[in-house]
Amino acid sequence: MPVYHADLSPDGKHIVTAGPSGARMWSVDDGKLEGDLPGHTGDVLWATFSPDGERVLTAGRDGTLRLWNA
Repeated sequence: MPVYHADLSPDGKHIVTAGPSGARMWSVDDGKLEGDLPGHTGDVLWATFSPDGERVLTAGRDGTLRLWNA
């Protein structure tokens, strides 16, 4: 599955990805999926951590933004 965007958390421990299957959070240490960030009704085009690493912002093709606690 393609990835449209990926961002590394400020502490370097997590990666958030955006793509046609949604937004997902991954562990850098072992590469395991930590969880999905559901809610968009289509592709997720962009995902990024806040500068303090406490939140993740996602943008979907459905025209919505979602803010998550990381």
